Amino acid sequence: MEFKVIPFYANISDRDASKKVADRFEELINSQSLAGWEYVKLENVTSNINNGGFFGWGVKSPKTIHYQLVVFKR
Repeated sequence: MEFKVIPFYANISDRDASKKVADRFEELINSQSLAGWEYVKLENVTSNINNGGFFGWGVKSPKTIHYQLVVFKR
């Protein structure tokens, strides 16, 4: 079995945002289906980025980033 993972971004800033996000998600699933991939799930992944500075100088708080990844298989 083979897996494929694609980042999913849906930044919408106007009315009917949920409909537009759903449409974008549907388009992604349908396009991958046509290429022979089967949708498995939408996975949320969190990553922390540390800004350590140099010998303690310029140290900043870690930044947390959230990703949404779409998983397909075939």
